[in-house]
This record gives sequence, structure tokens and C-alpha cells, in this order.
Amino acid sequence: MDKYLIELIKRTNDDTWVSNSDESISFQACREAEALCTKEYIPQLIEFIKLHNKKNEKKQRNGAYFILGKLLIKIRDDESLQFLINQVQIETNKYIIGSILDRISDIKKPESIDIEPIIKSTNDEKWLIRHSAINALKKCEGRKAHDAILEILDRYQDMKKYKYEITYANSVLSDIGVKEDIIVLEKMLSVKIRDIRESAQYAINIIKNRDEF
Repeated sequence: MDKYLIELIKRTNDDTWVSNSDESISFQACREAEALCTKEYIPQLIEFIKLHNKKNEKKQRNGAYFILGKLLIKIRDDESLQFLINQVQIETNKYIIGSILDRISDIKKPESIDIEPIIKSTNDEKWLIRHSAINALKKCEGRKAHDAILEILDRYQDMKKYKYEITYANSVLSDIGVKEDIIVLEKMLSVKIRDIRESAQYAINIIKNRDEF
């Protein structure tokens, strides 16, 4: 593996304390990773993740997942994206799973990609995973993610208990929703919970503008 990548992964995990977090080694390393656009790094990162599969190597994997996710935003590689999505069902640490899902949310997902691991995670008992999984349905092509979001809104009827799930689902609809969803969103415009009400209104505005409705 490229020595630079190994060193970069190490720096993303550096927890040396500094008074200004923007000047920390890990912060600077993450910004550096965001600027990368080298396709050859992708298979190297996947191999690194596969080799570092022990419980005590989760920091190394997490750093690699971060860099891989940033690369896949810029470089289309469906096989590697599918690998990243599948890891959601393989990893066991909730923080790593949540981090993977956060990376996935920023990547365009063509209809040919199997997003079932993401959809399953929207019903996870751990809220951290559940919330990140809902957000990860952004930028999905095809009806599967869209229908999953509508199912989520139907599933979580208790708006007070599940206000974050509903708010995140509304946010996803602002990204992949269609004009028929406006009817669903309009039902939330009169609720007392501000986040739900405002996210629904925002989604309606975006859908109308996008579809010139």
C-alpha cells in the first residue's frame, strides 16, 4: 500500500490535543483527504480495510472508510461503492457503522446499487445508526430509496418520539422526492414540532422548484 495513504490514515486518527480544533492534525488530515482525487487509492483502501479486520483495528478502518468515501464522491466506482455499503452489515461498532453511513450519504448511488443494507439500518435499534441510515438514502436513483423514505414516515407516527427520524426523512425527500410527495409533506405543516414543520416546508419548496410545479 502507498506509504502516503498509511500515513494519512494515521493522521486522521491523531488525537493530540490543541486549543483550536481547526489546527489539529486530524482536522487537517481530513481536509487533505477531501481534496484527493486519485483513483488508484480506492482498491488500496479496500484492501487495507479487509486486512485490518480485527476489533482493535477499528480506528485504522474508520480512517480508511473516511478517505474512501471522499474519493467515491468524485470518482464513480460502483463496485467499490457496493463494498462500502455492504460493510454496514459487516461492521459491529455503532460509531463505525454510523460513520460509513455518513460517508455514503454524500455519494451518488445509481439504481443498479443494492441499497438494502442501508434500508435495513433505518430500523436499527441504535438511534445513531438509524439516523445516519435515513440520511444515507440521499442521492439514490430509482424508486427503492424513495419508497423506503415513505415507509419510514408511515412507520414513525409518534412525532414527539421520532422527531429526528421524521425530520431526516423530510430532508431526504427534499433531495429525491417528487411532486406527489407534497401531499404527504403538507400534513406536517401544522404540527407543533418546529423541526418537522420547517423540514417539511423546505422539502416542499425544493420539490416545487425542482419540478417547476
